[in-house]
Amino acid sequence: MNTKFVTLIIISLLINNYTFAQKAKSAKDETSTTSSSSSFKKIGEFYDPENLSISPDNTQIAFSCDGNSGDALIILDLQSNREILNKQFGGYKWVSSVKYSPTGKYILYSVDGTLYFRTKKDEFNKSYPNYNIVDFAFTPDEGFVVLVLNNEALFGDAFIVLYDIKNAKDIYTINFNSFLSKVIVSNSGKYIITYEPGTSNNAKIFILDIRTGSTINSYSTGYQFELEKMNVASNDSTLFTSTRQNNILKIWNTFTGEIKQSLKTQEYNSDFTITPDNRYIISYFDEKDLHYLYIFDLEKNINLSSIEFKYGGTSIALSNDYKYIILGMGALGLYKLDLSNLITRSSLYYKSYEDLNKKLRTEYNLNKERDEFETIDRYFDRAELFNQNIIDTKKNFIIKIIEEESVKTTESDKKNNEVMEKIKNSIKDTLLSISNVGYFNIDQQYLPVTINKITNNISLSTEEAKSLKENYKLAVVRAKKKLKYNLNDWEIFEITIVHPISFNKYIFSN
Repeated sequence: MNTKFVTLIIISLLINNYTFAQKAKSAKDETSTTSSSSSFKKIGEFYDPENLSISPDNTQIAFSCDGNSGDALIILDLQSNREILNKQFGGYKWVSSVKYSPTGKYILYSVDGTLYFRTKKDEFNKSYPNYNIVDFAFTPDEGFVVLVLNNEALFGDAFIVLYDIKNAKDIYTINFNSFLSKVIVSNSGKYIITYEPGTSNNAKIFILDIRTGSTINSYSTGYQFELEKMNVASNDSTLFTSTRQNNILKIWNTFTGEIKQSLKTQEYNSDFTITPDNRYIISYFDEKDLHYLYIFDLEKNINLSSIEFKYGGTSIALSNDYKYIILGMGALGLYKLDLSNLITRSSLYYKSYEDLNKKLRTEYNLNKERDEFETIDRYFDRAELFNQNIIDTKKNFIIKIIEEESVKTTESDKKNNEVMEKIKNSIKDTLLSISNVGYFNIDQQYLPVTINKITNNISLSTEEAKSLKENYKLAVVRAKKKLKYNLNDWEIFEITIVHPISFNKYIFSN
């Protein structure tokens, strides 16, 4: 976190932050959900877990959280929920970003002005004196890291830096006159997308050429202050953004700045994730005083599912196999939610994911690192082809999943139609009997009657009730029955009582 930048915006955030903090601290172990699914589980006691990043093999999650007089870096085993690493940063140092590289070779995290590279064997770092590292992003080929550096001075400048991992040096730096807050690299590896908060509603998105750092386009967002999250669709043409202050998640045409869609988001935090097929967006939303996690179907423009929480969440990460999401829930800790019961495509994706993973591993193993004999331009030429292969591999996999989903849906519809036809043909008349009659309520004029182990109140006059109670064993009870969906059990419906004396009819149920 850029401490000077936070100082700049702290007055604007003070009221919202205080309200949320009071709610969160009083809710240490409380949460609720509209979902009855047992797949929503708590996996860790951490205060304000943020910057969630799941390893490519889905075995670990790395994130930051509130520690002792500063942030902590946590690495958690997702099978056992055991802490692999708990690295505390005292002295009020803040972890601003945590990310696994595309193959999992590195875990990168930034603390103030230092970028840390952690591998299985060791850890090294790169420092930028007088600047804070606000955010960073890997190129898809894993050859470079793009960093955002903000001057420690209250009203200072900022830089975009392209850092060569293999050769441990900066390739170029691009200067901005005011602070930046977020950065992503497009899936094609051709573009750097960054965000300039501005001072009012004139915040801007910048699209840069990754080879040169030159600006291709920029456009105003209408946002104010710090951007909470940016993400880009697999084809690079769609950009997703959200902020804490404006309560709007916007969907843009990446290159023109045209707004495609706007979704209302949660008041305080509005992290989100996009599924690999670009079909669903999973985000924290709010409606009045209620807080939800929404699974929004972008294709059908409907909310597919929602889970209600008593308090707002802080961060979301989607597993690479599309099976589950990890939720940072502020003071409530870390939670895991299985998606396979909520999204049909999730279970299909997860079932075949290892095939995709093998193909991706093969592609990455064939991709050579840049050496001293290869120019930057030649490497970028090669990287563009490699990145396109990765995009095509994932795209073909998604197409296969969609086809399987279509077949499954067709088969399901066919089976459903067959069952419904059998149910329709099974409807027949049947006779029942009254097994018991209760105490007549003379004030409200109803008599409790039990048929087929079900008791309903029948409205009728005192005289009719008295004669029915005296002769209920002689009453005729007509009904219809039909097979239930399992085609084994029967459903009774349209039950009608024929009074044994007056022959008046009373509806027992529909």
